[in-house]
Amino acid sequence: MAILVKQAVPECQAELRRGTLRHVGEGDYNWFYDEKTVCYIEEGEVVVDEHGAKVFLSSGDVATFPKGLRCDWHVSSPARIYVCLKE
Repeated sequence: MAILVKQAVPECQAELRRGTLRHVGEGDYNWFYDEKTVCYIEEGEVVVDEHGAKVFLSSGDVATFPKGLRCDWHVSSPARIYVCLKE
């Protein structure tokens, strides 16, 4: 399963900010996505490790996580992340 990453364009940022805001502190987290999920990284830096394949996310990135994905997050600086569930 692949994580899709792109830069947020200014026209879409307002829509992305309608998602649930999560403040994520520094640390390591194991997450499972039971629904397709879009995350807008407003602030902070994150490395997502999907079974050895690493994806680097930082301010302005939009990441789409497919349903059924299990991965580890390493948050190296406190992050503000807007989360939207997609069908």
